[in-house]
Amino acid sequence: MLSALNVLPCEIHLVIAGDGPMRDSTAAFVERLGLGHRVSLVGQQSPKAIAELYASAELVVLPSRNEMMPRVMLEAWRAGVPFAGTRVGAIPDYVKDGINGYLIPDVSPEAIASTVKQAMGNPTERTRIAAKASEELSSFAWSNIARRLVKDVYEPIQDGVSNSRARDVGGRVAGEMKADKQLRPCGEGTGRDDFSC
Repeated sequence: MLSALNVLPCEIHLVIAGDGPMRDSTAAFVERLGLGHRVSLVGQQSPKAIAELYASAELVVLPSRNEMMPRVMLEAWRAGVPFAGTRVGAIPDYVKDGINGYLIPDVSPEAIASTVKQAMGNPTERTRIAAKASEELSSFAWSNIARRLVKDVYEPIQDGVSNSRARDVGGRVAGEMKADKQLRPCGEGTGRDDFSC
């Protein structure tokens, strides 16, 4: 992402939240590229501060080499911010390029920069994409996952579909349920069945 920022228009500013073992080397890389004035390494943040960062963002970018089901994608959608992520893990299962988000073809600086340029160059498209993504959050509600479980697992069993197919589908839906539980800590015990943080 930092190498991509180096070739993006100078008005684009990058905020990186979180801490980890690469914080110092990341800061050193930022300085080596001469991007100190365009990059903010804000470190670990409270949930309230994270919400404020999302609210101030025009685009959330996750140029991962490996990913499962990224929580940051759902948080961006919840905040009404368009999301751009690489075609890894579950990201392409949920992000439809140009419809509810942006898919970055690979992790090369050129691919990241191209996707960010496309998104940042079209505010109307970003607004439409963010609105569509927000609508799709309902698919992560427990009630909707339960409906899919009944439709894809229990009804086929009742209709005589092979148990092996039902187990395959059941494993997929159960995986979604597990992911949903992990991605909804703020909604637990609130009586809400939608993703909320």
